[in-house]
Amino acid sequence: MLNFEAGNWLGYLVSALLFAGGCALLLNHFRLRGKCTSRVTARVTRILEEEHVDSDPDTGTTISTVYIPVFQFRLPDGSLMEGGNGVGRSRCKYQIGEQVEICYNPDNPEQIFVPRDNLTIILAGAAFVVVGVGCFLLTMFNK
Repeated sequence: MLNFEAGNWLGYLVSALLFAGGCALLLNHFRLRGKCTSRVTARVTRILEEEHVDSDPDTGTTISTVYIPVFQFRLPDGSLMEGGNGVGRSRCKYQIGEQVEICYNPDNPEQIFVPRDNLTIILAGAAFVVVGVGCFLLTMFNK
């Protein structure tokens, strides 16, 4: 029997947020990938480090570092561009000076898509969608 009691609103809310977050991540990723049609070899010029502080009353404060690569590449007119896709990782996946194939938006060269990161972003978005659906089903059939 399906359970639509008012007390399950939190399960439905969490399900909806996970599902919507996964869909938004995937849509944004594929939209950016569609706009970034010019391929070029870029060089990693630096790695930005951002500290994130998470506070939890049970486990205390956790500080984690996220590493974000910055790429430099040349446009067809010869000018140099430098930027990143804003995707950070807890482990540094790139080395300074490393050559990486990237795609950029010819109408807005600051928009960068890194094919090498493609699978990770797709898997993360799909995981959010699947977990959201799973939470919804668990909430719906929970007695």
